Amino acid sequence: MAGESKSPIFRFQANIMSDGLILCFAFHHMAIDGIGVFNVATALATCCRDSQAEIGSLPTSPLREQQSRQSILEIGSGAKNTQPAEIDLGEYEWDLDSSSDVEEPISKTIAIDASKVEQIKAQCQLLVEKNATSAKPSLTSNTIATALLWFCWIRAKYHGSDAGEKPTNTDSRILTVVELRDRTEPRLPSTYIGNALLGVETSARVQEIAPEITVDNKSSCVGHLHPHEIEQISSLAISLQNSAASINSQYVRNVISNIVSSDNWASTPPPAEMLISSLRPIKMYDIDFGPILGPLKDLCLEFNPFPGLCWIKPARFGTKLAPWEFVISSEPKFIKKIQQESLMKRLILKDGPRL
Repeated sequence: MAGESKSPIFRFQANIMSDGLILCFAFHHMAIDGIGVFNVATALATCCRDSQAEIGSLPTSPLREQQSRQSILEIGSGAKNTQPAEIDLGEYEWDLDSSSDVEEPISKTIAIDASKVEQIKAQCQLLVEKNATSAKPSLTSNTIATALLWFCWIRAKYHGSDAGEKPTNTDSRILTVVELRDRTEPRLPSTYIGNALLGVETSARVQEIAPEITVDNKSSCVGHLHPHEIEQISSLAISLQNSAASINSQYVRNVISNIVSSDNWASTPPPAEMLISSLRPIKMYDIDFGPILGPLKDLCLEFNPFPGLCWIKPARFGTKLAPWEFVISSEPKFIKKIQQESLMKRLILKDGPRL
């Protein structure tokens, strides 16, 4: 770490209310990730159900964590190329303007109809298979949902009525998060509570994303997206999946080797206009704290006043048709623009998710 001072990795605070309990987690993201938090919460729930629970019934143990950390060090020491991967950041910088004319960012949850995401996924998959010259990539729902958010973001930011001068040679750059536990050799256990995430950059030409296309009332449903929109969403989805697929075990070895040899583990990731981290696969709503406290009712992530950060919340109800919940941090004016973007308006659940 940079400097000599030590920082706590994890803090709990339980707020007892008249109608339930709010359990707050505060954690150092350099040391623990979303899956790690899930494993800690699962262990806590196990102890709430049985105060005499044996350590073997918990997701992990001090010994298993020590073994995982040792495995990570050995993975890094086996890297064939210890030269750091150079990233050309150009003139791009994180947009952290604190001037008085910039609104304070807020976090807003936008719930998306999962059935409509699946409809768009099916249309994109047909197009991808039709245009494939060799292996036919299989698009995932998570990739399509991410591509949809990115697509609407670009149109709201660059093609809105108040966007100013139209872009001619501009890239939209986003970071998505890749989970590495199953990409290392040997693999890390799924119960490892440390940080096993890596940010991956994907870019797209803004001018290749068409402005909003006017549709009539009969064509306003998601099932009647304009062919150009399907083509552009498919292109973004393929780019996202290709970026994630580029993170192989050798790349992970090199990254770990660079981190281990670095004298500053607090360096920031490369800048981008949006960072999307998906917690969708994490089964947070399956956690049961016992007969008194019961199961998890809601997970709140609306606390990140960092412009451009977006969480995709875990799926409720344990089904792929659970609403997609985006927690977007940005200026209030821009969040309103996202909500008013023509495709986003057709995707949004009017009443929000059912708790």
